[in-house]
Amino acid sequence: MIPPKPAKAATSRRLLISVLVVITSLGTVIQARINGELVIITDSAPEVGMWNITSGLAVASIFVFALRNLRASWKQMTRALKSRQLKIWEILGGVGGIFFVTTQSACAPVIGVALFSVSVVAGQTSSAVIVDRVGLGPAGRQPITLLRIVAVVVAIIAVVVAVSDRFDPSHLSDSSRAFVYVALAVAVGVFSAAQSALNGRVAARSGHAFIAGWVNFAVGFAIGMIGLALFNVLGGHTLTGLPWDRPWLLVGGVLGLVYVSTAAWAVRPLGVLVTAILSVVGLLLGALLVDLVSPTAGTQFGWHLVAGVIIALFASGLATVGRTAR
Repeated sequence: MIPPKPAKAATSRRLLISVLVVITSLGTVIQARINGELVIITDSAPEVGMWNITSGLAVASIFVFALRNLRASWKQMTRALKSRQLKIWEILGGVGGIFFVTTQSACAPVIGVALFSVSVVAGQTSSAVIVDRVGLGPAGRQPITLLRIVAVVVAIIAVVVAVSDRFDPSHLSDSSRAFVYVALAVAVGVFSAAQSALNGRVAARSGHAFIAGWVNFAVGFAIGMIGLALFNVLGGHTLTGLPWDRPWLLVGGVLGLVYVSTAAWAVRPLGVLVTAILSVVGLLLGALLVDLVSPTAGTQFGWHLVAGVIIALFASGLATVGRTAR
C-alpha cells in the first residue's frame, strides 16, 4: 500500500479540522438558546455567564487531573510559564470570554441581537486578518492578500443577509446610544479574534488544545468572580437558584468548553481568519437548524438563513485559498 503524500495528508487533516470547527460552532448556538432561557429564569445575565464559566472549568478540571496525558500537558504549560517561554499575557484569552458575555447582555436589549451579531462578526473577521498578519496566533505571520480581504467582506455580508429579516428598528430609537453599543459589539469581535490566537499559543506551548480551554475558563473564572461580586454589591442583587430539575439547561458551559478547545486547536493549521469564518458558518448553520427544529415564538423560517450559510461557506473558501496564495 502506497502511503499518502504529505501534501494530501495535510489537506485531509485541515478539512477534518474545518468540519470540527463548524460542528462545535453549532453547539454555541444551543448554548446561546440555553443561556437565554436561564437569564429569563434567574433574571441575571452575569450570574448565567458565571455559571457557564464555573461549570466549564469544573468539567475541564476533572478531565485534566484524571487523564495522564492531560496532566502531563498541564505540567508542561506551568513549566513554560515559570521559564517565561509562555508569557503571562498569552494566557489572558479568557478575558475575551468575560467581555463577550457582559457586553452581549448589555448590547442586545439596546441594538437587538441581529445588529449585535453583525457587529461582532465585522470586528472578529476584520481583526482576524490583522491578528494573522502580526503573527499573534501560533500559525505565525500570514500576509494580507486581496482574497482574504474579500473573504472578510463576504463573511459580513453573509451575516447581514442571514439576519436581515430580524432587524428591529425599535431598538435604535436613541441613535447616539446605539452607536456606542455597536462600537462595543465590534470591540467584542476584535477581542474574540485575539482570544482564539492567544488560546492557540497556549495549546502549542502545552501540547494539547484542551489545556488551552482549561486556562481560558480558569482566567475567566478569576475575573468573573470579581465582576459578579461587584455587580451584586453595587447593584444590590442577590444570587438566585438554578433550575436543577432541568439539567439540560445547565450544559452551556460544557458546550463553550468544547468550542474554545477546538478553536484553540484549529488556529495553528488554519489560521485565525479561516477559523473565525468557519465559526460564522457553524453559527449560521446552527441558527438554521434551531429555527427548523425548535423555533422561538414568532420566528418564521425563511430563505435568509439558507442564503447566509451558502455565502459564509463561499467566504470560508475564499479565506482558505487566500491563505495559501503567497
